[in-house]
Amino acid sequence: AEAKQAAEEKAEREALGIAGTNWVQLSGGAHADRMATEFRRLAAKSSALRRKGGAVTTGKDYFRLLTGPFASKAAAQDFVNQLAKDGVDGFSWTRTPAQIKIEKLLPK
Repeated sequence: AEAKQAAEEKAEREALGIAGTNWVQLSGGAHADRMATEFRRLAAKSSALRRKGGAVTTGKDYFRLLTGPFASKAAAQDFVNQLAKDGVDGFSWTRTPAQIKIEKLLPK
């Protein structure tokens, strides 16, 4: 019974992709295939963003370009403020519902 429960929990974690609730949204749109290009464009302006890396939500009609996760909403906002100094727009975003899948952005 314990092995079955552990397997179910692992499958649930994998279904969510990257764990974490607090993120910074950098961009969004209907074309997931353009997110890597947009991330490279923004990361060229900010070394902090290059170090943090990118992620994207899965969806049908709308995808979010994210960076994170962060330990708290305040930490995400601190990163937004840091990005603003580099000329990169973004805002704190909380994953709700918690079932939204977030995957590491694959470089092209």
